[in-house]
Order: sequence, then structure tokens, then C-alpha cells
Amino acid sequence: MIDSFRVSLEEALEDNEMLAIYTYNPSNDQSYFAVGFVRAVHEEDFTFEAISPGGEPDGIGVRKIEEIVRIEMDTRYLRKIRFLYENVHRAYPKAEPAQLRSPAASSTISEIDTAKRSGEIITLQIGPENDEGDVEVTGFVEEYDPHYLKLRMLNSDGERNGRCIVKIEDIYRLTRSCRSDQRLVFWHEHRAHIYD
Repeated sequence: MIDSFRVSLEEALEDNEMLAIYTYNPSNDQSYFAVGFVRAVHEEDFTFEAISPGGEPDGIGVRKIEEIVRIEMDTRYLRKIRFLYENVHRAYPKAEPAQLRSPAASSTISEIDTAKRSGEIITLQIGPENDEGDVEVTGFVEEYDPHYLKLRMLNSDGERNGRCIVKIEDIYRLTRSCRSDQRLVFWHEHRAHIYD
């Protein structure tokens, strides 16, 4: 089944076709749904540019191919979102798509590298090694290598919250430049004005 999903992802990448992708991670009982465009396909994962229901770019995500449970193409809903996306600058003149760099050997590494170079924050979901559930970490990429990533963390108020090191292989979801990340950066950059 993974090969069939991989072929569908590769075809969508080649044709720049908008998809709806449903994923499920059994290790933490998490489901995910997104609409958007495939931007890279690798052996185990893929990069996906999410598009909001309003047709706005909503960040870049990396997902594991083995977590896909369904892919939809050419539905009425997708045609509507595609129309909004193609006309987003008329509807939302300040919207800008996330910038993609050239693909690396892994979608995760590629997006980490892009976030580091551009100074964007990323949000990681790290799978559980026990029954306590997954962990979400948000911050700026400080450094990385093929196995580990060091982040300068931000809390939900946009304040610096220390550093952390995570194993890249434990990351099962990564987002960059999604609306929630953009709001957090805005709050991080402007929070001092609230207290002055």
C-alpha cells in the first residue's frame, strides 16, 4: 500500500495537483487531515505545502508515507480550494507562500535546513516511547546534523523557554510557516510592547 501512496504522491508532485491527505499515527492515536500540494517525495516521508480552507498558504509539513490512510484527488472541495488558492492575492493581498529550498535526502532535514537559513520557527511532534502521548516542541533551529536537532524553544506566549535536543528519527510531524507558527513569531517579536 505504501508504494501505491508513494506513486500517487509522485504523480501529484509532477502534475502540481492539489490533494487531500488523511494520516493516522497509531503510536499516539492521532489523525491528521490536510489539503495542499506535494513538494517532495522520499523513501519514507514527503513534504506537503498545506493550504487553508480559505485558499491561503498554511505552512510546510513533513509526514511519514506509512501513516497515510487515504488520498483524495479532484473532488469538488479541492477544486474550490484550488480556485481560492490561485486567486489568494486578490482575496488576501499580503499572503505569501512558504519558501521551499532544493530537496535533500530527507524532507525532514530539508525543512530543518530551510528553517535554520530563513530564521523561521518550526513545530515538531515527537512520537512517544511510552503510553504518555506525543510531545510538541516549537522553536528556532540552532543547529542540526543527520541525527540530532537543537532548538531554542518558545512557549505558547512567544517567550524564550530554554533549549532542547531531539533525535531527528523521533520526529513524526514537522511544520514550518503555518499560521500558528507565524502568530507565535509575531507575538515573540512584539510582546515587549504589550508590557511597556
